[in-house]
Amino acid sequence: MSEQCETNGLGSLGFYFLAVLYFSQMIASILSSAVAQKMGLKFTFMLGGFCMSVMIICQAMPALKTQRELQNIEDTGSFMDKLTSRNGVLSVLLIGSLFGGVSQAMMGVASCDFIARSSTEKTKGFYYGYLFAWYMASNIPGNYIGSILIK
Repeated sequence: MSEQCETNGLGSLGFYFLAVLYFSQMIASILSSAVAQKMGLKFTFMLGGFCMSVMIICQAMPALKTQRELQNIEDTGSFMDKLTSRNGVLSVLLIGSLFGGVSQAMMGVASCDFIARSSTEKTKGFYYGYLFAWYMASNIPGNYIGSILIK
């Protein structure tokens, strides 16, 4: 996120957005266990997926702002002009960071709760290790694709 903000003319604000993301994840982690118990795992997974989708959509705004600037699209006062202004992009990224933190908290609690419910005492360690291995392994192609796209 900080590289994206730096590339699209927003300076070092990406560090602040990451701070908001992790702070909202911390707060939502406390609350997501209660949500999972009250609403169920399916709802918690769906809420986490929805919040993650909102965050991903919000990440496109700096690139859209830069694209509109490069194409010299005139400011007509429309909603899209306000949304792709500097303040509009900052607001969208802030909201996206909040949703990202909530999604990570919801998905983390739901996936670990699902593993705890569907495994026995004998297999619990294996399943948690399997989840963590896939989680960490997903960083490899994600970082590789990100490095290709940034170039």
